[in-house]
Amino acid sequence: MKKILISDFSKVQLFPKDNSYQGGLNKLYDQILSTNKNFNDYFSLNEDLLDELVKLDIDKYVFTTGKVQSAPEIIDRVRTVFKDVFNVPMIGFLKTDPKAYNILCERLEVKPSQVIFIDDTKDNVEAAKEAGLMAVVYEDNNQILMAIKDWLRYVPTPRPR
Repeated sequence: MKKILISDFSKVQLFPKDNSYQGGLNKLYDQILSTNKNFNDYFSLNEDLLDELVKLDIDKYVFTTGKVQSAPEIIDRVRTVFKDVFNVPMIGFLKTDPKAYNILCERLEVKPSQVIFIDDTKDNVEAAKEAGLMAVVYEDNNQILMAIKDWLRYVPTPRPR
């Protein structure tokens, strides 16, 4: 059975360098663009997680709310790990709406049970679960890698007829 990983981008794959920053990363990115500041002074990729994800023999996608993942400074790295990027405007539903995940599964031609979704926001994870995906709130790399490995080992038991 084909399995697919879908990950949020901000605060899973990309973090602000200022650990005290609490705002959205797309908002921070817009501020950097408008003031011509250096992207790399404000953001750092989660290289350890990206290095582990690239080793997985499954298709990987990003589902995010904005555009920071397309920044010229990181787009090449994003493309080495992820097959494609989807965002809320492309899907037409917020990440808190289970319909968003149903549409993603339709576009990727998979059943929700074939997908693991990773996000740092509990409400998004709950919506993905409601749509039938395996979904996990990102806490740290070790926790998420363990969840992915457990999910990859899981083989669903056929239901009796």
